[in-house]
Amino acid sequence: MGATSVLSFIYFLVHLILVIRYRSRAEQKLKYFYSSIEDKSLHWINIFIIGLLLVVILDSIAGIIFVSSGIYEVSVINLLFLLALTWYIGYNGLIQRPISENLHDFQLQKETNRQEQSSNHTEYEELKKRLLAIIEEKKLYQDEDVSLRILSEYMDVPIKKVSHLINQYLDTTFYNLMNTYRIDMFKEKVKKGELEQKTILALALESGFNSKATFNRVFKQNEGMTPSQYVSASG
Repeated sequence: MGATSVLSFIYFLVHLILVIRYRSRAEQKLKYFYSSIEDKSLHWINIFIIGLLLVVILDSIAGIIFVSSGIYEVSVINLLFLLALTWYIGYNGLIQRPISENLHDFQLQKETNRQEQSSNHTEYEELKKRLLAIIEEKKLYQDEDVSLRILSEYMDVPIKKVSHLINQYLDTTFYNLMNTYRIDMFKEKVKKGELEQKTILALALESGFNSKATFNRVFKQNEGMTPSQYVSASG
């Protein structure tokens, strides 16, 4: 492998690490803004990562072939692959532009946390009461598409302040807060005997969950048992 191929390998390896770190952080940040994140999946970044790995492999093969026989065709294939990969990530990036903007807002919000923490404690106590009252009165958690921005509009409070309120004063994320309400609603429906006419999945969907897989995963994380086990124990 020539010096150019080695440098290319190092270059792509560094970018792979950066992309993996970005994806992990971005998925965590989604929970600060959305109550359901499954339909905002960043799995397309996995394709991008795999694509970069293939580029590295093709580039290495091109270097070996060039050294041994001076053939350039593999480099052309490599270039075309890079163009396709660039189009792919650009297309998916445009589709998820609103998510990117929200993540940027979150970065700004974190930078102002120190200033927010020095704000009047009484003000945030009042805001907390308003926030919980609005969630319960409007039953926002039943809407699978509810977001932090929607909640901030109901409260008529800047989204950064609402985010700070949930993260610092309630010590949770918007995602976890909404799912806690959803689980409580599901449990209440079970206690009322609604399973006599409906399925577990039907009650989960009515409570605000958007899929069986999400409901099962979140329920087990919060309750330490599956929904079926909970229903059996309740009976």
